[in-house]
Amino acid sequence: MSDADGRAVEADPPAARTAGPGYPPGLAVSRFRDHRGSAVLVVLPLPSRCPDDVLPAAPEQVFSARERLDLARGSASLSWAGKYAAKLAVFAVLGVREPVWSQVEILPDEAGCPAPEGVCRRRHRPTVLLGGAARAAAGGDEGAAIAVTITHEDIAAAALVVWDQRDARRPAQAPAASPARANPASTASETTRPCGARPVSAER
Repeated sequence: MSDADGRAVEADPPAARTAGPGYPPGLAVSRFRDHRGSAVLVVLPLPSRCPDDVLPAAPEQVFSARERLDLARGSASLSWAGKYAAKLAVFAVLGVREPVWSQVEILPDEAGCPAPEGVCRRRHRPTVLLGGAARAAAGGDEGAAIAVTITHEDIAAAALVVWDQRDARRPAQAPAASPARANPASTASETTRPCGARPVSAER
């Protein structure tokens, strides 16, 4: 298999698509890798619309307080299934075989939204926040290099996660020498959190 530039794309054979002991039975996982990074597609069968029949633990243990707030204000009754599938896909793309649910959060990207954080009822695109071992597996990245797409229907939920690893592979550059006298304007900009900045990372 090759990409649009003719470079090789590696796809795991069906025998290699098992996720690990911390993943639900019947989960379909497809992995793809090329020179830019990795991608995982997860399809989660839904035997019912009840979270108790699908989730590995109580919703309070699987979803953070911020995730539960997002679910409470959502209009789709199966949003929890899509969020759970996305968590599974993130752990799979990072190679984490025994997930710790608090270490990955799937939250709406509200950067630039005029409404206060956690209040807007519009459906923003999902974003990923990492903490703990998940963040370590991503090379210290808090989730900015991971993109996620989610869909769900009555019979299944699916999530596609793409991890851009190009920045992680670039050699680190030496920091620039500090100027003799600090510029007050630049100092203020470094300590002021810009409007629309990403939320703090997931629990460590």
